[in-house]
Amino acid sequence: MILAKRRRLGLVLRGGAYGYQCDIMAGAHDECLAQDMDLVCFGGGTLAEADPRNSVFGLAEQVAVDGLIVATSTLGVLEDGPQASELLRRMPRVPTCIIGSPQPGMSSVSVDNLTGVRELTRHLIRDHGRRHIAFIEGTNHESEQRFAGYREALAECGVPYAADLVVPGYFMATGGAEAVATLFSRPGIKCDAIVAANDWMATGALEALATRGIKVPDTVSVVGFDDIEQSRFLTPPLSTIRQDPRGLGMEAVRFVNDLLEGKLGERERWLPTSVQIRRSCGCFVAVSPDLHAERLPAECSLNGLLGEHSRAWVRTLNAAGKDFTERSSEQLVEALVDDLKVTSGRVFVTTLERLLNESDHLGNIAAWHDTVTTLRGASAPVLAGLLDPWLRAEGIFQQAHILIGDYANRLQGKRALQRDVMMRALDALGAELRTALDLPSLRSTLAEHLPRVGLPSCHVVGCEEQVTSASESLLICAYEADRKTDTRADPERRFPTGSLLPAELIPARRHSLVIKPLFSGATPLGFCLMEIGTFDGQLYETLPELISNTLRASQLSRALVEEATRRQRAEQQRMAQELDIAARIQTAILPARCDVEGLEIASYMLPASEVGGDYFDILPTADGCWLGIGDVAGHGLNSGLVMLMIQSAVAAIIRSNPDSKPSRAWLAVNSVLCDNIRERLRQDEHVTLTLIHYSVDGELCFSGAHEDLIIYRASQGHCELVNTPGIWAGIFEGVPEDQALEDRVRLEPGDLLVLYTDGVLEATNEAGEHFGVERLCASLEQAAALPVDAIRQHIVAAVQAWMFNQVDDLTLLVLRYSPKLH
Repeated sequence: MILAKRRRLGLVLRGGAYGYQCDIMAGAHDECLAQDMDLVCFGGGTLAEADPRNSVFGLAEQVAVDGLIVATSTLGVLEDGPQASELLRRMPRVPTCIIGSPQPGMSSVSVDNLTGVRELTRHLIRDHGRRHIAFIEGTNHESEQRFAGYREALAECGVPYAADLVVPGYFMATGGAEAVATLFSRPGIKCDAIVAANDWMATGALEALATRGIKVPDTVSVVGFDDIEQSRFLTPPLSTIRQDPRGLGMEAVRFVNDLLEGKLGERERWLPTSVQIRRSCGCFVAVSPDLHAERLPAECSLNGLLGEHSRAWVRTLNAAGKDFTERSSEQLVEALVDDLKVTSGRVFVTTLERLLNESDHLGNIAAWHDTVTTLRGASAPVLAGLLDPWLRAEGIFQQAHILIGDYANRLQGKRALQRDVMMRALDALGAELRTALDLPSLRSTLAEHLPRVGLPSCHVVGCEEQVTSASESLLICAYEADRKTDTRADPERRFPTGSLLPAELIPARRHSLVIKPLFSGATPLGFCLMEIGTFDGQLYETLPELISNTLRASQLSRALVEEATRRQRAEQQRMAQELDIAARIQTAILPARCDVEGLEIASYMLPASEVGGDYFDILPTADGCWLGIGDVAGHGLNSGLVMLMIQSAVAAIIRSNPDSKPSRAWLAVNSVLCDNIRERLRQDEHVTLTLIHYSVDGELCFSGAHEDLIIYRASQGHCELVNTPGIWAGIFEGVPEDQALEDRVRLEPGDLLVLYTDGVLEATNEAGEHFGVERLCASLEQAAALPVDAIRQHIVAAVQAWMFNQVDDLTLLVLRYSPKLH
C-alpha cells in the first residue's frame, strides 16, 4: 500500500445512531481537518455478545495507522474488563489514547464525571429540600464515578446514604422505567428525587413516573447526565450535566498528535462538565449569578473600569470551558465594551451572531446561553456601581439571550428539515435497492441516490469472514460525488484487505472515513467505507444495512441465475435432471398445512414430464386466508423459476400486509415479475394469476386473470362459473389501477369452490378432444356429497381416465365452506 504523506489516525468505537458516538466522530473529524490528518472510524458492535458487526474490529487490527483512539466507554462492557483488554491488545502498536475512564499504563481522555453530579445532587438537597434521593446506575466506570459524586453530595449535606435507593438502569430508557417500577413498588421506601447516570435513563424514568401519575418536579425531582438534544424538549425539560463528546473526540486527536510529536506530558486529560438547570429539578428559570459588589461612586470613570476589568472578563470566558478560541473571547468582550460606551450600539449582538454562524456545526447552540451568562456574571459586579451602564448591559445580555434562542430554534428547524430530506432520500434508495438483485443494479442505484445524502464518496468491498494479514478483499462498488460511478470498480479485482481500497482509489485529498461492516445474519459479507459528509448517525447505520440486504439478495439471485444459465448450456445432456429439479421446486414449496377456519381443503398437483409452471398457495390469516392460483406460460426450468418468484413475491407481499386489497397485491406481484422476467432473466414468459382473499364469513374478493372459478351451490345442486377479471401478469409493468379489477362472490355453507389450471381442461384423449370445463363441472356434481378428499380423487381419476398422454401439469384444489356454528 502507498501510504499518504499526511498522518492517518484510527478511531475504534461502537457504531450506531446514538448522538454520543456521532459527536465523538464529529469532534475527531474537525480536529483532524484542522491538523491536516486523515481519519478512519471503525464502527463495530457491542463486545458483550457475539455481534457480526465486530468483524470491523478485526479490520482495524490490519489497517496501517500512525495513531489510534479507542472509545472504550462505548463498547458496552467494563472498560478494564477482559473483552476491552483483549480488544486493546489486538490493536496496532502505535501511540494510543482511550476515550473513557483512565486505565493503568494507557493515555486517556475523559470527562469529569464526579463534580457535576455532586453539584446537581447538592442543588436538589439545598435548594429543593430533597432528602430521599435515588440513583439509577449505568454499567461502566463512568457510572461509578457519577455515583461517587452522588455519595459525596449526600455526605456533604448530611443526608444518610440508603442502599435500597440505588437501582440498576443499564444506560437505557427501559432501564430507567424499570428502576422507577422497582423504587415505587417496594413498601416503606420514600423517594422524592432521582439522579440518573445518563439522560436516556432519566427519560425512561420521567415517562414511567407520568404513567404512575407522579408529578415531576412537584412530587419527585429528576435529573440526568449528558445533556442529549432530547433533554431540552422533554416534559418537563430535564435538568442535567452537560458533557462535550465532540470535545472528547477533538482532545483525543490532540493527545495522540502530542504523543506522535514526542510530547508525553500527562497520561490523563479531563474535560469539565457543566450543570444545566431546567424545570425537572424544580427550578422555573436557570440559576443566575448573584450580584455581590458594592455600588461604586457615580464619578467613577467608565472607561477606566472597562479597561481595568476587560482582561479579567476574557480570562473568565476562557476558563469556562467553551470550545472557542481566546480571540473569540476577546472579540465578545471588546464588543461589550464598545456597546457600553455607545448608548445605541449593537456591536455585541452582531459579534455574537457571527460567532454563532461560525460554530453552528459544533452542536448545541443553546449552550451559548452559558457563555452570555458567564460574561454577565463576570461584568455585573463591576458595572453594578454605575446604574446606566449596568442597565445598558442588562439590555444587551437580554438581546443576546433572545438572539441565541431564536438562532437555536431556527437551527433546530433547519436540521430537522435536512434530516427529513436525508431520510426521504434513504427511503427512496431502500425502495430501489429492494429490487436490485445484481451488482450492476446496486452500482447504478447508489450512483443515482447517494448524491442526495451528502456523501463525498462511498466504497463497498467484500472480504473473507475472518480478516487476517493475508486477507484479500474484492472491490464491489466505487462511488465518488465528482464522478458518480467509477469504471475502475472491477468486481474481479482483488487487493489486500488491510489497504482498505486499491491504492488508486484512496482519496488524495484529506479525508475522514466511517467503516461499517456488511453482514447477513451472523455472516460477515464485507465493509462499507463512507467518507464523512454529515454527522447524522442514522445515515452511517442505515446505508450499510440497505447495502447488506442487497448484497445478500444479489448473492441469492446470482446463484439462481447462474444455476439456470449453467443448466441451459447443458440442456441436451441434463434435460431430465433439470426437469426433475423443476418438479421438486414446484412441489417442494406447496403449502405444508392447510388449516383455515371455515374451509375443508384438498389439493393435488402432478407435474408433467416437461414441467410447466403451475402455482398455487394457501396463506392463512387472522380472518381467513389468501388463495393464489396461476400458470406460467411455457415449460422447463425457467417456468419453474418464475413460479418460484411468484410464490416468494406473493408470500412476502401478503405477510407484510395481510389486509391489502387483492388488486393492490396483484399489481405489486406484477411489478416484481416484469422486472425479474423481462429485465433480469431476459425471458418472454407471462403468467395467468388470480389472487383471492377469503374471509371467514364466506366472502371471496379476487383480482387477476386465470381460469373461471367453479362454485358448486349446495342449495341448488349445480355448478356456477365465475369469470376472473383483469389481465395476465408479467407483461406490462405500469398497469393502471383501474385495469387491476376486483370482483366478489360469497360462499354459502356447504358450497364448494374448485380452483384448477389449464392442464385439467386441456387434458386430451386419443381423438384430440379436451376434457373441458363441462366435464369438470359434471364430475364435481357427481361427487359433491362426498368429503373433499374423495371429491378430489374422483375428479383426478376422471381426468386421468380421459387423458391419453399428460403434456401439462395438473393442479386441482377443492374447498368446502363449512363455517363454525356459534
